[in-house]
Amino acid sequence: MHFWTIPFSAHGKNYEIRIVFDGLTFRLRVFLDGQPANQFEYSVSLETAMDMETYTGVKAVEELITVAKDHVQRKV
Repeated sequence: MHFWTIPFSAHGKNYEIRIVFDGLTFRLRVFLDGQPANQFEYSVSLETAMDMETYTGVKAVEELITVAKDHVQRKV
């Protein structure tokens, strides 16, 4: 299992996106002070991510990161 974080700031607070990859699925969640910042978990299978990049040039995990940040910035 692989795990990494991406820090970012919004509304004067420091958040982090935690990404876990278990070999089959990427799962992302936004945290604030060690606790989930919202109720959302974002995920995409490796197969779907690879297909998406092959056929559209869009990187699915990067898109999920963008959506997760946007949800925090818009206070969704």
